[in-house]
Amino acid sequence: MGRFHNYSWGNVLLIGSQRPTATRVAGYHKWKDLGRYVKTGEKGIMIFAPMLTKQRENASSPTPDKTTPNMKDGVFRLTGFRTAFVFDVDQTEGKPLPEFAKTTGDPNDYLEKLKALVAKQGISLEYDKSIAPADGVSSG
Repeated sequence: MGRFHNYSWGNVLLIGSQRPTATRVAGYHKWKDLGRYVKTGEKGIMIFAPMLTKQRENASSPTPDKTTPNMKDGVFRLTGFRTAFVFDVDQTEGKPLPEFAKTTGDPNDYLEKLKALVAKQGISLEYDKSIAPADGVSSG
């Protein structure tokens, strides 16, 4: 999941309205980098992509809320948005994506060690069957 972009709330709404079954979305080139290819005839899901321009060195001081510092050797300024297209994993074919790591077995032998480890981080560990079939949930 770390290889996929975190989309803004507005883009999440656009993706959901155009393809409610979307699970993992990425641009054409990102799918190519992952060894997958967009199927012939598939239509992209439209989102809004930010347009960033490099701030000139002699330009006046940029406003802090409109800049992204140190983005590959410079300061970039948000100048607007353009439409871009992304594709869901179901619209692609090719190399399988890596699966999430899963553990099996009885955790009782390590339960106390796990509780102590997460307690040091200020996290409470609780078991609740009401979230089944999910493997876990985090909040706070």
